[in-house]
Amino acid sequence: MKVFFKRLFIGSKDSLPVGTTIFESASAGTYSVEIPVKGKYHVVAVGAGGGSALQCAFSGTAYVQVVAGGSGGCIQGDFELDAGTYTAVIGALGASSYGNVQVVEGSAGSGTSFGNVVNATAGNGAYIKFQVPPTMIGGAGGSSSYDATRLISGTLTQITGKTGATDRVYSTSSGRTETRSVPQTASVYGGYGAGSGGSATAGRGPSYSHYFIYGTDGYLQISYAGK
Repeated sequence: MKVFFKRLFIGSKDSLPVGTTIFESASAGTYSVEIPVKGKYHVVAVGAGGGSALQCAFSGTAYVQVVAGGSGGCIQGDFELDAGTYTAVIGALGASSYGNVQVVEGSAGSGTSFGNVVNATAGNGAYIKFQVPPTMIGGAGGSSSYDATRLISGTLTQITGKTGATDRVYSTSSGRTETRSVPQTASVYGGYGAGSGGSATAGRGPSYSHYFIYGTDGYLQISYAGK
């Protein structure tokens, strides 16, 4: 118990205990963040995932294409921040789309940022065009940028998001039901900013079905790292 209070006292001389979390959220939106004292802060930001695109058609044969959205980029490092109020934005997952029309697109997610200090961009949406040959483009992964004048040297990590997977089938067997699936595009940090995947089925009738495997919003964490 004496050790605990001694450590707490030492921390209080530094105005704020090292490791104190100032802000943390994985809920999309815009926030005001109060930085209480000037000093070094560890910042982690992840952009949101992109939406998937699912397409199918049936006219004696089954044609199914499925494409996943990209995952958001990640940046983390220690930055010198002045005391004051900063605007934080946590990115929202992009919308997924399904149809038996010629072009089906998922939308890009939105980026996560903290003032002008860091910006983690989102994964792009998936794209499908029904043509010969077909066009399928998995959503590209997000990237990141930062204010180099605030960075504490040697602490920076940047990870580019992953590109969404694609899968398709054109069944030449008349009346055959076909299903294709793509998984959620993996997050590059803690499960945040994953891209959406999904599955689609086309069959006799004609009958169609689909479901989305939804990705995730972005993420932001700010913690005090000392003077």
